[in-house]
This record gives sequence, C-alpha cells and structure tokens, in this order.
Amino acid sequence: MAERFPRPRRHRTRSAAGEARSAVVRPERTISPAHTVDLTTAPPHPSLEFRVILLDDLRAKQTLYCQHGQTCSFARAVLADGTLAVVLYRIQSGLAGIGLGVLALIPHLLNKWINGCVIGVRARFGPGFVLIHPIGVVINSSVRGGRNVWLESSVVIGENRGAFPTLGDDIFVGSGAKIIGGVSLGNGARIGANAVVLKDVGAGETAVGVPARVLAKKPG
Repeated sequence: MAERFPRPRRHRTRSAAGEARSAVVRPERTISPAHTVDLTTAPPHPSLEFRVILLDDLRAKQTLYCQHGQTCSFARAVLADGTLAVVLYRIQSGLAGIGLGVLALIPHLLNKWINGCVIGVRARFGPGFVLIHPIGVVINSSVRGGRNVWLESSVVIGENRGAFPTLGDDIFVGSGAKIIGGVSLGNGARIGANAVVLKDVGAGETAVGVPARVLAKKPG
C-alpha cells in the first residue's frame, strides 16, 4: 500500500466570483494554555512514585543499621524486621492516594494481622520512613510526617479532639512513646522511650518523661 502523506492546502482562483471564497484560509487550531501540561510539574506515575519512595525507605533502614560503624548490606535492610510493614503501608497509602480506599484496607489489615501494627489508611509520611520494630505501632489516619521518620516498637501517634500530630523531618521516636493531639515535632526532634508528648517539641530538641519535658541542650 502506498504511504499516505498529508496533502498541502491549495488556494483555488477559478473565477473572480469565487476568488474571495476560495482564498479564505481556515485558521490553525490552537490549544488553549489552560489545556497544556507542564511536564516539569506534572506528578509522577503512581507506580514510579511508589518504587522511588520505597527504595528511599530501604536505604534509610540501611543507614540506620550502619550509623555506628557497622557494615550493613542492602539485602539485610530488605530482610530486617519492619520492612514488610513499611511495604504494606506504602501499598495502602498508594491505593488510598489514587482513590482506592476500599482496596487499601487489604494491606492495612494484613499489616495488622502479620506485623501487629495499625497505620491509618490516610496517614502520610515522606521518603525514608522506617519501622524499626513494627509490633504495637498505632498511627492515626490524620497524622502527617516528613522525611526520615524512624519509629521504634509500641509507638502511638494519635488524634485527640480533632487535633493530630505533625512530624517534621529526621525524627526519631523511642519504644513505647506516645504523641497525642495537635502537637508538632520540629526537624531533628528526638523522643525518648515511653515518653508522653502533649506539647510541641522544637527542632533539634530531645523530649523524655511523662509528661514529656525537653532536655536542656549541652553547652557547645
């Protein structure tokens, strides 16, 4: 079959009467700026975003195990306790993010039954999320966290009277700690084991005790 190419437009001038009619050229079809897509700001495909964020989570876990000079392979981070819980959380979060909240309940319930942790379907954490030991972890759906949030076992982050916690970047929460209500943890905050946080903790501060109090920073 002969290859087809678009035909060039011809201006017919058969007669003076039809000259004006034939010479009229239809304007080119233009696309309104409102219908254009800026590829630099377009959101990534959900499957790509899932893979990238999960890889960041695993690298953060590898960093956790290597922070005291020990050698930790990527395979060890994948097989370590808590990794499956993070994978299931990312799956449920991804499904909820594309409007499949009902399907998101499947990994949510699997996480509860297999790992003993309950993370709300709409809870959001940035890349580098680590559950060091997932058993006993309970996180409300309204909770929001930044990058590199690391949680030990039996941590509870819960809502109180419609107010919920907000966690910044580079947060560590020790085993058994409770963070309740509309409190905010600044970047780099550290929460000691079994602390009950009812007030804001500033950037770089460490809070311990019941109720939690901020430790004075050492001079220098």
